[in-house]
Amino acid sequence: MDLTHKGSLGVVLINLDLTPNMLKNELVSEDQVNKQQELENKYDQDTLQKFLEYANNWWAEYKEIRPSHKQRLVKIFAETDDREASVFKPSCSLVQPMFADRILDSPLHAARFVSLIPF
Repeated sequence: MDLTHKGSLGVVLINLDLTPNMLKNELVSEDQVNKQQELENKYDQDTLQKFLEYANNWWAEYKEIRPSHKQRLVKIFAETDDREASVFKPSCSLVQPMFADRILDSPLHAARFVSLIPF
């Protein structure tokens, strides 16, 4: 058998059914799953509402600091394209760390990289 072949030899399609090793009365019902999902959605909506209130208060305080602040453009929410409709999310939720272990060797390299980003 020649194991030095570089290309694909074929595709294997596998269907897998996972059956828990439990009694039927130990399983969670579909109603319980739906109720938990509803609770989690409500929690997400409540959290977003609290953030909206906080952001509105922050914005009002920010504008009171100086008259020139009223003219500044500050994006508290950003519009995202989800599958079906545009969704507004807090801008801070879209910022994620960039892991560049092998690309940037030192803080000096990172500073140079950031300085090259046009804005």
